[in-house]
Amino acid sequence: MDAVNLDAEFVERQAESTVETEVPESSETGSESSAKSRAGRPRNPKIDAQVLHAAFEIYLERGWVGLSIGAVARRAGVGKSALQLRWPNKADLVIACIEEEQASIQKIDTGSVHDDLLEFAHQMHRFTSGGVGLAALRLRVEAAAFPELEAALTNRAYIGPVRAARHIVRRAIDRGELPSQTSPAVVLDLIAGAVLNHVLATPPRLASDLRTQSQLENYFIQVVNSALVGVRSTFREPTSHERVENDEGSAL
Repeated sequence: MDAVNLDAEFVERQAESTVETEVPESSETGSESSAKSRAGRPRNPKIDAQVLHAAFEIYLERGWVGLSIGAVARRAGVGKSALQLRWPNKADLVIACIEEEQASIQKIDTGSVHDDLLEFAHQMHRFTSGGVGLAALRLRVEAAAFPELEAALTNRAYIGPVRAARHIVRRAIDRGELPSQTSPAVVLDLIAGAVLNHVLATPPRLASDLRTQSQLENYFIQVVNSALVGVRSTFREPTSHERVENDEGSAL
């Protein structure tokens, strides 16, 4: 059922009213049969993008309470029942919007931990400074008040991007670029936290300034270098002189 083509549903619904109505109980079997007959068709990426864009817009406008499957279906111009075959509830839908934007993190692998983390910093900045980043922050805040949203975030959101980002550090450990004791979470928190704080602390009038944009690269380089120097110095191997001093101290 997951592969039902929303495009077919979109065509079928053009002649219908834009106001969503509930499917009568007696027609459920016929609807299921029709859906099954379409099973196996590849989804239309354009329709998927259309739905996610509509969900994103409505969430930013109205928040969690104002978001509904029906509202998204009407704005996207697709059938509500077909939309629910792809995204069963609005939590799945709004989280999918954010995951779509974070997918690029999984593609970072330059062969150098410095360059990987620098690209990670750039991607985090693009994400957090855009509308999707604001939506992600809003989701985290609203999750405290809505258990169903909190459960969805805990069980699913950001798992793929987080794992992909941690692989950057693990690959660096395997290549010998970072000490074996390095914590991927610490390295990524140092960079992502710095970028997020920079976005939130920069006044809007400066964020769009070209001079500010030109300074971003230097800022990201300083953040990445600081993180790498800190990790390497924390877990560096002691020198022979330090080993001698430690041995003498332990003998006392």
